[in-house]
Amino acid sequence: MKFFPVNPDIDKKMDLLMKKIRHHKNGETSDMMKNSGAGYCQNYGVSLVHLREIAATMEKDNSLSRLLWYREIRETMIVATLLLDVEKMENAELEQWGKMVSNIELSEQLGRNVLSNPAINETLLQSWLENEGFFMQYAAAMGAGWRFRLYPDAGFNLFETFLPHLKKLSGNPRSLRAGSFALRMAGGFSTRYRPLVLSLARDWKADDNACLRQAGEEVEYEFFNCRGASRK
Repeated sequence: MKFFPVNPDIDKKMDLLMKKIRHHKNGETSDMMKNSGAGYCQNYGVSLVHLREIAATMEKDNSLSRLLWYREIRETMIVATLLLDVEKMENAELEQWGKMVSNIELSEQLGRNVLSNPAINETLLQSWLENEGFFMQYAAAMGAGWRFRLYPDAGFNLFETFLPHLKKLSGNPRSLRAGSFALRMAGGFSTRYRPLVLSLARDWKADDNACLRQAGEEVEYEFFNCRGASRK
């Protein structure tokens, strides 16, 4: 357990936040998540929509964000990712956060809300993809995908080095969603990497691995059907 110094202002914000979380508590959803294996120390079953609405009423605050994260409650950890000022977060501490992630939902939220930020150096994403921790790999892939989607002009210089790791994720049924998402967003939003991604997708469609075939099909479908591009 991590201990924090007493801060009346932060404690007041925490109390208010917990009241809002309890107000939206959904026991049925919480039970469903537990049964699906989403492991949290505590889970109120609050929808992501409500959590985003709650976070939108608050300012970025890393002191509060840290306190929320280390409470290890589903809702406080997700809100923590929304209130974090990424530019003021040290990579070493972010690494500690990554090691605490124990399920796909939190991996996705950390990827979307934190790792997608252009302030995150590409080398950190690469190190997470190379990490032995499954959920850190998953979060990094989601972060790369969301960065292409939310900040298409931010640019990626190391994306080609990500590809072997994304292939590994895409070939695993547990992480197919993350690997495929990163590639779909790269192909859909980056003119620089689009030809490479589409070529890779065609190769994967002929692979013996069923998950890779599915990922290849998803990339092509996303680009040609959702973006109206020509197949020529």
